[in-house]
Amino acid sequence: WISGRPTESLTLVAGKYSVKTRKVDGIKISTYFFPEDERYSEVFLNATEEYLKIYSNLLGPYPYKKFDIVQNFFSSGYSFPTFTLLAPEAIRQGKEFLRSGALDHEIVHSWWGHDVGVKAGTGNWVEALTTYCTNYYYKELKMGEGAARKHRQDVMQKYAIQVPPSKDYPLRKFEGKEGEADGQIGYGKGSMVFHMLRQMVGKDLFFVVLMRFHKEYGGKQASWKDIQKVFEEVSGNNLNRFFSQWLDRPGGPQLKLENVGIGVTSKGYMITGEVVQEGDLYQLFLPVEINDGLEKKNILLEVSQKRNSFSIEVPKIPLNLTIDPDHHIFRRLYPEEIIPGLNALLEDPKKIFVISDHEDGESRKIYIELAEMAKEKKGGKILPVHEMSEDKVLNSSLVLLGESWKSPRFSKIISNLPKPIHLENDIFHVNGKKVVEDDESFLITYAHPLRDGKWFTIYFGRSATALSRARYIFFYGWDSYILFKKGRPKERGSFSPLKSFVSYDFLSKDHLDKIQPQRLRKHVSYLAS
Repeated sequence: WISGRPTESLTLVAGKYSVKTRKVDGIKISTYFFPEDERYSEVFLNATEEYLKIYSNLLGPYPYKKFDIVQNFFSSGYSFPTFTLLAPEAIRQGKEFLRSGALDHEIVHSWWGHDVGVKAGTGNWVEALTTYCTNYYYKELKMGEGAARKHRQDVMQKYAIQVPPSKDYPLRKFEGKEGEADGQIGYGKGSMVFHMLRQMVGKDLFFVVLMRFHKEYGGKQASWKDIQKVFEEVSGNNLNRFFSQWLDRPGGPQLKLENVGIGVTSKGYMITGEVVQEGDLYQLFLPVEINDGLEKKNILLEVSQKRNSFSIEVPKIPLNLTIDPDHHIFRRLYPEEIIPGLNALLEDPKKIFVISDHEDGESRKIYIELAEMAKEKKGGKILPVHEMSEDKVLNSSLVLLGESWKSPRFSKIISNLPKPIHLENDIFHVNGKKVVEDDESFLITYAHPLRDGKWFTIYFGRSATALSRARYIFFYGWDSYILFKKGRPKERGSFSPLKSFVSYDFLSKDHLDKIQPQRLRKHVSYLAS
């Protein structure tokens, strides 16, 4: 074949394939699947056709004449110019695999990575932009703002958990993913930088600039500086401070609300307070939302100092005030702001996997294998229940496997289950539903109620059959609780973090004790009732 575009290498893949082909707007798309899996071809061809149309409209014409989905014989998920190489298990998931950030991520590498490459030694921007266009933007486009908002929140949660300051480094130094921290920096934080850039230049203009960038640099290599140059030329904005603060510093801003108060004015009420930045100082334009129960008032607050005072006049008594309620601004969360989940627990070096003293042979084997798998990857200890001392219970993050949670050693912790989970007569209830079926398993993680900074996880199944997919629980480690049926999620959700430093509740007791004058206190108390 002949290509008018330069490429870094040539890759040959051969096999006894069944080939299915169709044309989409002059582009030849094909599946090269093993004969026993060709039944999945239509699903992947349909998805590829949809993705090519969506991303060609967003980013400019698809830069090649064909795109192929090729089945491999070992675990893989690689993108090459004009094709992607996928693992058998990925293809056999069918529609389940076709979530945002899977096949579409490999297709969009045709624009970012293959047609426009990375200029050596300048930092890998490709994964950040590809992740933003697929893993994130497809959700916004097809699933709505709720899914997009949760994705933005999840990026910051994952960063807080998997990128401790000791492993952090500036985004411009990201070259590729070798570990979890690299992924959260280069893919996660990087994608949020493009989101903040989009917020700054405008939602519509953002994709106009990306089209211009692709047209100008297609067939060439580009750097972060080239991206900055194109965005500045089209938007007319000087973006030097934006790119410098987000690319050349590790981490992100840490924000707190302090000294929030309220007073009466002739026109209503005056909210005052401070936004405090800890660590490096950033220039930020923070969305602020004031909710009075009937309406929400939104303003932008410029923040660039360590302590930033604000005064906001509102016509009615506010119920709460929140900085960036929709998570548009990347920031490093405080430990108290982390949503409970198994993956948060696994990052604690002082953790114990507890095996029940009473378990049937097959289930016990599964629990031990699960604990050994987690220990090999993340460290920790594996102990039977009878070796758990009071000191170990109080000072460790704990993973109770199987029936170990029934031990009296853990009764104080078990008695503090967060809603909507509760325990009655040794039966867990999830949103009012009993976990009693033989094919059900249950995973829950919450903050250790007796020790700050520690976590508590319970995982058990009603039978060996219910535990048949136990090794996949780490894939669901960002949820606080999941009820599985035959190893697949049936009910899932997340608990609130222990604290929020960026929201203020005007109906809290602490606030009502301080508020003046007396007339206002009575008014707020009446409203609270």
